[in-house]
Amino acid sequence: KYQIMRLIYLLLLCFFSFNLFAQYPDKPEPFKQVLDLGDMMSISEEQLLESRLSEVFSSYNSKLMIVVVTVESLNGESIESYANGMYRKWMIGKMGQDNGVLLLASKLDRKVRIALFPASREVTFTVDSIQA
Repeated sequence: KYQIMRLIYLLLLCFFSFNLFAQYPDKPEPFKQVLDLGDMMSISEEQLLESRLSEVFSSYNSKLMIVVVTVESLNGESIESYANGMYRKWMIGKMGQDNGVLLLASKLDRKVRIALFPASREVTFTVDSIQA
C-alpha cells in the first residue's frame, strides 16, 4: 500500500510540475517592450512598435507597461497558461502597481491573448483564428 501511494504521489508531482518548468522566453537584456520570437514582424515594424510603446510608457509617467511578445509555438500549453507564466517570469510592470499589459501572439497556434494583470483583475480577448 505504501509503494502504491508513493507511486501515485510521484506521478502527480510529475504531472503538475510540467507547467512549472515550461520554457518561457527569457526577458531580454537590455529590456525591450517588443520581442518578436515568432518572426511575425519586419525589423522596421518591430522598431516602430517599440518606439510607440516607449512613448506610451513615458506619457503615462511610467505607470503603464505594455509588452508585445510573439512566439513560434505555445508547445502544447494553453495561451492563458503561457501568458500567465511569461508574465510571472518577466515581472511585467512595476511591483505592487498592477500596471502590466501583455500582448502574446503564437504563430503556429494562431492565437493571440491580451491580458491585464494581476490575474484576479484580468481582462482578456482571445482570437482562435487569425487570418494570414
